[in-house]
Amino acid sequence: MDGGIYFRWVNDSPIFLTLYVDDIVIAATTENIKLVLTELTKKFEVKDLGNVSHLLSMEIKYVPGQFLSISQRGYIGRILERFKMANCKATPTPQAKGDFPLPGDPDRETVH
Repeated sequence: MDGGIYFRWVNDSPIFLTLYVDDIVIAATTENIKLVLTELTKKFEVKDLGNVSHLLSMEIKYVPGQFLSISQRGYIGRILERFKMANCKATPTPQAKGDFPLPGDPDRETVH
């Protein structure tokens, strides 16, 4: 994994922690997020800002149990403005759709 990205299994659930300068983003179950925050506050001053909505030019929307959306719409708009292409004609890009199993998933098909 990249520096600044940490991963660990706790209570049979994954915890992802990303560190960028002085910002930490934790992706885990609510129980494990509380566990991580408890441990971090023992050593550091921590301010919980709630769910992440913007990170590294990405817009993040999350509704537990329903969906996760990550978009760079705003960033792309700024790039188009910068290069005077804001009025260009958009073309759809084909993208595979469907559920994709995670690596290590016992039901994952072998890809050659």
